[in-house]
Amino acid sequence: MVHRSTDTGAINLQNFTSINNEEYSLNILNGGNQAFDYEVSADKDWIILSKNEGSVDVDDSVSITVDFSKITSYSTGTITIKGNSQTVTVNVAANVIDVTGLADKTYVEAHDYIAIEAGNYVEKGAAATGAEWKEIDKYGRTVSSMKVFPTTEYFYDENEAPYVDYKFYTDDNEKYTLQTHIAPSNNVDWNYVSMKFAVSIDGGAPMYVDTIPKSYIAGTWRDSTWSNAVRNNIRAIDTELGNLSEGEHTLRIYAIDPAVVLEKMIIFPSSLKLKSSYLGPKESYYVGK
Repeated sequence: MVHRSTDTGAINLQNFTSINNEEYSLNILNGGNQAFDYEVSADKDWIILSKNEGSVDVDDSVSITVDFSKITSYSTGTITIKGNSQTVTVNVAANVIDVTGLADKTYVEAHDYIAIEAGNYVEKGAAATGAEWKEIDKYGRTVSSMKVFPTTEYFYDENEAPYVDYKFYTDDNEKYTLQTHIAPSNNVDWNYVSMKFAVSIDGGAPMYVDTIPKSYIAGTWRDSTWSNAVRNNIRAIDTELGNLSEGEHTLRIYAIDPAVVLEKMIIFPSSLKLKSSYLGPKESYYVGK
């Protein structure tokens, strides 16, 4: 993936990371009507190219990977492409992320986000009534989902509610936002318009999140909350988590109202905006993956 295109000058590749072992491609396009030859080289031996030369009739591509056995810390280098009397420089950066000492299933931030699949929790707790979060395999848009069973219980005190825990690691000290993806289900009681869950970070005070407005009416295109959720097969809700320090954290999600079905949680710096996509960012690396 290239951040931008050019016919001269320089472009930047998205960073490589030791935990994800990314492979990116450079596409070389012919804007004219005659084929041309090109050469491509890297200035560092840890930058691995799929080829060093080629010919472009319409287009051609070069794959790039990083040999992390040759670097021990954040490193930069360049790739030079020469052809048709033009030269383009591609800036490459590789980030060595040390996960030593992190607990199993700890999700690690990379590329400014942490994407957690709901079924990949580290711990869960049941209510005194026996109600608990259970995984529903292959339900939802990705891998699986989490839902509380029995499906009709309300919990008015989070201390008595079933919960599910997730571990994650942030690589900076800053404000973060949680985007929770839930199934487009509806409130089970027509007279009680609420589909709440609660969120806690590192044992802090729970933050209550209502996933539908009080004016919510299911089954009509006039209600954009309902119609957009059905069309996209997801409902996404942002919650401000506040300042988080660099390091390990625990996200706890409490059940409050019935019918909330967790699919994915995405944690990202509040100063940034998630790139738009149908499924959202793919699941992040976690220890033991």
